[in-house]
Amino acid sequence: MNIIRSGLCFFGLALLISCSTKKPEKDFDLIAYEEEINHWHLSRADYLKSDSGWLNLAGLYWLKEGANTFGSDESNDLVFPKNKIPANAGLLLLRNGTVTLTALPGVEIFSNEKKIKSEVVYHPDSTKQPTLVHGSLRW
Repeated sequence: MNIIRSGLCFFGLALLISCSTKKPEKDFDLIAYEEEINHWHLSRADYLKSDSGWLNLAGLYWLKEGANTFGSDESNDLVFPKNKIPANAGLLLLRNGTVTLTALPGVEIFSNEKKIKSEVVYHPDSTKQPTLVHGSLRW
């Protein structure tokens, strides 16, 4: 009988402690939370529409080992939009996972805002690849 009374006393004490009217130290601010979510959505939409966002993606091309020509002419391995780049603009050389871009004479291609003629644009050990630009094209 004493065991039952002790159990009931313990249960009653635990119930009193758990039913405390003390407010949590910090109330959850639902308005601030909703504002944070809305801000994230707006930031995400801005990024998707930016120059490097997914909504500007016009194509994905796999490079073959060796030379891959690019330009607006249909005979190129990578065909860019007409009137946006010369018919034959250059080549992308893939060797053992490393990609080197070489622009043909007279074709202005920029890598991170610097005019280039030839540059390694991808290496397997790279942490960040350059953005290449010709006119309104970015890749």
